[in-house]
Parts: sequence; structure tokens; C-alpha cells
Amino acid sequence: MASTSAGATPPPSANQRICPRCGREVLATSIRCRFCMADLRDDRPQPRYGRSTPERRRWFPQIRHRWSRRRGFAVIFLALVLFYGGRWAWVHHISTGQPLPLPASDAVGMAEVPAATWPSANGGRNQARVTGASPRLDGEVAWEVTLPNVVMRTPVADEERMYIVYLDSFGAYSLDDGSEVWRISRPGMLSPPTVVGGRLYMALRTGQVTALDSATGEYVWTARLDEELFTSPIVFRGILYVYAPGRLYGIDANNGDVLWSIDVEGNWGEAAPVVDEGHVAVAARKAVVVFDRETGGRTFRHPHTSITGLIFGTDFIYSVSPAFAAGIDPESTLPWWEGTRLYWNWLWAFGAAPEPPRPEVEWVSRVRPSDLRAGTAFTLVFRPAFDGERIIASDTTGLVRTYHGTTGVLDWEADLEAIHGAPTVTPDGLLVPRQESLALLDLQTGELIAERPLERLRTRVKRWAVVVERGTFVVDEPGTILALR
Repeated sequence: MASTSAGATPPPSANQRICPRCGREVLATSIRCRFCMADLRDDRPQPRYGRSTPERRRWFPQIRHRWSRRRGFAVIFLALVLFYGGRWAWVHHISTGQPLPLPASDAVGMAEVPAATWPSANGGRNQARVTGASPRLDGEVAWEVTLPNVVMRTPVADEERMYIVYLDSFGAYSLDDGSEVWRISRPGMLSPPTVVGGRLYMALRTGQVTALDSATGEYVWTARLDEELFTSPIVFRGILYVYAPGRLYGIDANNGDVLWSIDVEGNWGEAAPVVDEGHVAVAARKAVVVFDRETGGRTFRHPHTSITGLIFGTDFIYSVSPAFAAGIDPESTLPWWEGTRLYWNWLWAFGAAPEPPRPEVEWVSRVRPSDLRAGTAFTLVFRPAFDGERIIASDTTGLVRTYHGTTGVLDWEADLEAIHGAPTVTPDGLLVPRQESLALLDLQTGELIAERPLERLRTRVKRWAVVVERGTFVVDEPGTILALR
């Protein structure tokens, strides 16, 4: 019996042969090794992968490139999963969020302003354009004053004075007789100011936020943000909320110290932020973004472009644009995969993934009808109003539409032919400034209740009606104030 020394390759069986490259047994009739794919038609030494040296030099880079590309995709995918998974776990399960710095005193705020005043361009902190005073449509003309310049922004008023923004100055006028109390020049274009607690808070296009004494016009403090400011500041719990394009600032209303700032998407915005006890909502360029008021963390985002006004209602946040209105639950939260929405949109755009689901909102309704009247494609849409039950939208064509605040269903609509100012909700009805009158509509049906004739305005000239406890004051853009009592 033949023996085999240690370490030697055993001889093949009768129907087997040894592969000259890998040294394994294969069938004697095989023309290619089933292990290393070597050519067995002769006993020549075979190059690895069954190719000659020139072929191997040509094919190896392609093989390595193919494997490296696959490995790179796998690594990138794994990194994205780990990053966004870890981020989601940190935000939703690990991190509780650090509270934002608080002001020195929380006594100053628009929640404490009397209901029969007009502290900002759209009323109180919820921007609902609601007043607790009744309009004096049947009253006598107490006084009429011609102003020194064209009125540039919506007037505001407290219990004693009305504040008017001009092109190059800013003035206060007595509600008793319309006399000028004080007037100061200003360094830049103003947004509509806010008057709270004896102070006027103003945001300038030059990036300055200024507080004035409302009785004397003297400067109290100035904060510099180095941002262009286009919206009115809102005061709540001692904090002045100022929205600059792409950023939300919290400023101490008492001394002007910048407490914090939050990044907000977009680089444009005309609607003032709205605030309640738990949330702050901002109208960015392409979306409504909701933040937690205590921590500053983003809690929700609803895509909505060209927003003309935000309202913080009883149960919902309402956003209105020239085309749509939406009701948003402030307690809504973003999905766990929100961080991947951008990449999902890219894949969907190239047909590589299904359409990503939109953030859930309570309702969305069309504001303007699809059959627009001829020549009205570029109409001005006024700031919306909210009476506690329905959203009120209007534009310069004279169309007034109301939507149920819970369902978004169209409640009623009225055609007033021409509207020159945003409507105001009063205890007696909806007050609408028209081209040659003030109209009072029934909030339940939209029917005309009363009307006060006024001087006819030219087309595209604005008219504001400020309703406070001291009377109804009609301010026309060319520069007049009419007091009705």
C-alpha cells in the first residue's frame, strides 16, 4: 500500500484531476475548475481570475471601482440612517430641551391691554383684528385733522393717543381733539408699531428695535439686530418677539437686552408672529413654522407660501394667503423621519420614491374663487380677521368670505364692489372700510346692517378704521383723520 509523506498533496482518484492553480480535485473531464475558474484544457499555469496578465491589468481597476462604488453607497446610506436615527432619538427621547432665558419682568404684555384699544396693526397678540368697542357709525363728526404727510402704515391707538407712521417721521395725536402731541424723525422705514404699557415698540428696516415713551416720544432703549425687519413686534410675558427674515428674536421689553434667537427658514416674511402660552408661530417665506415658547424647539411645519396673515385662535393657528387658508393644530408634531424629507423629495422628483406625505393639518380651503373677475389677477389681499368662530378674508375687489374655524367650510360671502382696508370684528358686526363709506356686516349672515357715507377715495388708496372706546377714527392714506363719536 502506497504511503504519502506529511505535507504532500494526495494523489487524485481515477476520475479526478488536480487543478494546477488552486490545487483542488476536479473531474478529469472538466475544462474549467469549479473553484477558481481556471482553464483546464491544458496544464499551463493559469493567471488568477482566468485571465492573462494584460487582461488582468485592464480588468482589475474596473472590478475595484465597481466594488468601491457599492461600498460607498452602503456607507453613505448607513451614515444617514445612523445620523437621522440618532437625531430623532435625541430630540424625542433623550433631550428635554433647555429653557430659553427669561426677561427681568413678565408684567408687560399684550394680554393685559384693554380690549377696547388697538395696540398693534392687527389688534392684540393673537392678531385677530378684534376690538371690544362698538363703532359709532351714526355718531357726529367730533373733529377732523389734516396730517402733514402721507400715512404709510396702519395706525395704532391706546386710551389717550393715536400713533401715525409717515415716510420720514412718526407722530402721536390726541384722541380728544386730534392735536399733535409730539412728532420725531426716524432713521429708517418703520413697520407698524406696537403700544403696550406706556411704551411704543418699533422695528426699523435698518435692523434697530426701539422703545419710546408713548407720552413724550423720548427714547427709552434701542437694540441693534443687524437684520432687516419687516414685521411688527409682539409683546407677551415681558418678551418682545421680533421676526427678521430667517430668524426669530426674543428681546427683554423692559431694557432691550437680546435674550435669545432662533433660526427660521426662508429670507422673507411680512406677517407678524403670533404667541400663546405654549407656542410661537412664524410665517416664513414658504411655510408656517411653530416653536415651543419655553424651549424654542421647532414642533411643527406646514408648507404655505405668500402668507398675508397669521391668527392664533382658540383652538387652531390660522394662516391665510391670496390663494388658500389653513387651520393648524398647535399641538401637532413633526414625524420622526422629518429630517429626511428633503432627500425624500429629491428621490420623488426623479421618480425613485413615492411622494412623501404632507404634514397633517386640520383643513385647507381655497380663499379666492377660481373664476376671478377680469382684471383682478393682482388684487391686494387684506389681513384676515377671526371672530371666535370663523375666519374672514377679503381683498380689494370687494369680495368678503368667511370660513368655519373648525372645518374650513365656506360660511358666507358678500360682494361689496370695492374695499380699501382690512375688516375689523366689533361687538356689533364686521366693520369694512369701503371706497366711499364704512359698512357694517352681520357676522352670522354677511348682510349689510349699517353704512356711514364718507368722502370718496381714489382707486388703490388705503383707508383704516380704528375702533376704540373713545370713538371710531377713520384714517385715510392721503393724510386725514376723522373722529366719530
